[in-house]
Amino acid sequence: MNWWVGPIAQFAVVLVYASYFELNSIRSEVRNGMYNPGPYLASMMLLQCIMMLLMAASISYVPIFAMMSYPTSKIVHITLVYAIYLLSFDSTARLMSHQKFMLKGMMDLITIWFNSFLFSGVFIRSSDIRWPFRMLSYVLPMGHTMKILAFYTIGQLEFGGAEICDPNMSWACRGGYQCLPGVLVCYGRTGAQVLTTLNSERDLFEAEFDVREYLLYIWIFVVAVSLCLVGQFVQSCQLAIELQDPKRSKSPLQPLGAWST
Repeated sequence: MNWWVGPIAQFAVVLVYASYFELNSIRSEVRNGMYNPGPYLASMMLLQCIMMLLMAASISYVPIFAMMSYPTSKIVHITLVYAIYLLSFDSTARLMSHQKFMLKGMMDLITIWFNSFLFSGVFIRSSDIRWPFRMLSYVLPMGHTMKILAFYTIGQLEFGGAEICDPNMSWACRGGYQCLPGVLVCYGRTGAQVLTTLNSERDLFEAEFDVREYLLYIWIFVVAVSLCLVGQFVQSCQLAIELQDPKRSKSPLQPLGAWST
């Protein structure tokens, strides 16, 4: 789970490098009146969503379903959740590319990724993190994504080394399961039992929770970053127009469609 979700998002640091130079070209083209920022933003975000879906499918289908043989009953849900997760870091990378110094933007993205990984719930329970650092485990999307994907993958499996039992019939039965003879350690027979056992140490794993709630947290992060990205992009293009011709300067409250080409 860690290697499936964690390191992939770090590759978005390359996007900071590419978007930095792309942004310089766009400023020049907008300043020269080749097109308005509005259509570019719309096409960029549409293409961004399509590419995140394709990347989520390519990252998940071969290693998770073909090589590791996870059940495909939740394949659509997994693809959509993973695509939203990739979209969150893709949008963050584009936002970091608006900084004056490209290397600082790349370092800031790595810092965001590292904190998202550190406070995701993999290493320490969220309740054991002191405020205000605990807020990072709620705001950043990696922990929420891991919780949902673990529920959709591990929660659908059945594991060996254990059997279903009745706690009233056997003293060795705990949580509705017991280890088979000769097996020293087991975490459960069903995926729900395994997640419940792991939850005693890490709150990243949970057998019963509202997926929509954690998905909403990820969407809030995506929307917040996207709004900051749009605002920063509009301000950057407007500044480029003002530097070209001060008479063409527009109020920040004026709609994008009012900009002349």
